Amino acid sequence: MTLDQAADYLAMVEKPDVRTDLELTRLIVDLRSRPELTRSAGNFQAAFFSLQRALLEEREDAEDHRFHAMTCLAELRRAVG
Repeated sequence: MTLDQAADYLAMVEKPDVRTDLELTRLIVDLRSRPELTRSAGNFQAAFFSLQRALLEEREDAEDHRFHAMTCLAELRRAVG
């Protein structure tokens, strides 16, 4: 999965998909292994997991979590260059 694919997925996901979530988690783990990306990738990982939880629980604040995840992804993209 690429960061562009991650952005597309985050923008449209309503019900988390295990396979796609696993691919995205693998991408995050790979990026966290790069010292210069540890913080940004960690922030995105936390935001992504928070979005997953909000969607699974069908919470009303899921869109707030989506926005935060997209913001963290944008920060990660800037750090990647």
